Amino acid sequence: MKTCKGKDGELHANLVCPVDLSDVPEGTLPDIQSTEEAIRLLKLEKQLNSSFFLAVGYHKPHIPFRFPKDFLKLYPIENISLAPDPDIPRNLPPVAYNPWTDIRKREDVQALNISFPYGPIPEHFQVCLRQMLHCHSHGASRPHDNTLPLSADMEHRA
Repeated sequence: MKTCKGKDGELHANLVCPVDLSDVPEGTLPDIQSTEEAIRLLKLEKQLNSSFFLAVGYHKPHIPFRFPKDFLKLYPIENISLAPDPDIPRNLPPVAYNPWTDIRKREDVQALNISFPYGPIPEHFQVCLRQMLHCHSHGASRPHDNTLPLSADMEHRA
């Protein structure tokens, strides 16, 4: 399904998909809606002064990796570095390697023309993926932590 608006203004089936929230139905993404609803419920329970526990399940990330385009400004690509050891280990047994066949169908990945199964991801796209991970984990207490503390006293800011 093509859901990622490209620089050409057309929709594409990309892996990395920064979105302009004004172009998205209801001007939001599912995880933003979940956070806003959780904050609303926390505020309501705070007014009732009752003890409770609220668990919030987030749907994402999944392909395509959609996140507010504004998050890119928070993590400029020039400040993102490559992984310290981005290469496939020489003695890695084939059974331990994932050739990521599912993402190879994405237009932005296809355009890289990566040889199958062990072709390296070009450095510029590695940096792009690392930037996307920072954007996707924005708001978490540390990168790649799926625990997001919420408080009835906070306001959600995308």
